[in-house]
Amino acid sequence: MADFKYLYELYEKEIDRPFNPAVNASDFKADTVNVEIDEYVFTDEIINNIYHVLSAIRDRQTAHNGIWINGYFGSGKSHFLKFLDYCLHPDYNTRALARLAEAVKEHDPLQNPQSRCEVTVADVNALTDWLRTASVETILFNIGSVANSNTNQQKVFTEVFWHELNRHRGYNTFNLPLAQYLEKALDEKGKFDEFKQKFIDEFGWNWKEMAAELANTELDTVLEAAKDIVPTLSIDVIRQRIVKNDFPLTVEAFMNELRTFVASKPSNFRLVFFADEISQFIDNRSALLLQLQQIVSDLHEACEGKVWIACTAQQDLSEILGDCHISKTTDDYGKIMGRFQVKVSLKGTNSEYITQKRILEKKGSAAIALEEHFDKIHSNITAQLLLPTGYNTYRSKEEYAA
Repeated sequence: MADFKYLYELYEKEIDRPFNPAVNASDFKADTVNVEIDEYVFTDEIINNIYHVLSAIRDRQTAHNGIWINGYFGSGKSHFLKFLDYCLHPDYNTRALARLAEAVKEHDPLQNPQSRCEVTVADVNALTDWLRTASVETILFNIGSVANSNTNQQKVFTEVFWHELNRHRGYNTFNLPLAQYLEKALDEKGKFDEFKQKFIDEFGWNWKEMAAELANTELDTVLEAAKDIVPTLSIDVIRQRIVKNDFPLTVEAFMNELRTFVASKPSNFRLVFFADEISQFIDNRSALLLQLQQIVSDLHEACEGKVWIACTAQQDLSEILGDCHISKTTDDYGKIMGRFQVKVSLKGTNSEYITQKRILEKKGSAAIALEEHFDKIHSNITAQLLLPTGYNTYRSKEEYAA
């Protein structure tokens, strides 16, 4: 071990680098993105599942557009979900798919007979070519962080997905009538950015941060500012609707909203909602699960297979149904199972291997030195205990070097 004076010299990656063991769905800082893409550890299972999901979104061959991703705590399902987002997001997909292509080469069964990788480099290249011409938008969130605990439980999923769509469009996520009747109206006229800038210039108010408060305390000022920019706005009608808070929060209304949104996009458009930790949020509340299945059920027809909902869960879907006391003999059971036609299980993921590769991987010369050090220690112990040569009461040399 003379070549390695300090412990950190053994490792392939810097051991004092910032490292977040838990993936945060809302963290897209540059350093975080770099680490989560560059240090993602691929197994045969992960490669196959990533391709399974991405090709389903591309091909639109399923009757329903739900994706269920399950895995035990620590199996990496949140990181898997976020890597899918990176593969589709226009700002990150080049790097993410390049990493996927590298992994496919490393797991090529022709080079490694033990590999069970079913994806080829040609498959990844085809996905890359599709994304060069496709128009894809993604919305990633942790359901528990964005849901309003005061919302009617019969409408909570509809509200969450609608608010997240509005967040994606730059609208507020607290007041649905304000978003739909005012912000959307300004946006459709191409005046929403001018409206927001007006509040900064005249009042020093940041609309994005203060929209909900201003709607409650300065609604007349808000509406007059909007009318100054778009004189044809019927602000008396808009005021009445916002005050009455009478917006129809139904699945049907949400489908109409999505249908209109998709219609304004190119023919090769896709929108994917990535909802993390969905099973923890549902818990054993069957009404929430039935509400989710209704949304997924209506997506395919309303949006021609162009909008998808991908969820992560600690349990597989049948276990969630059991927790919600929905029997296999009921119609609801079959409906829910059928809505999520794309299913991914990460239960077989080797978390020890992933940790070793991501954090503890040694430099090539360090692994050789550790093996030599192991042999030396092992020989000394064997000699001292007068054990037969080759008798090993310790870990193997390979385990030691790892």
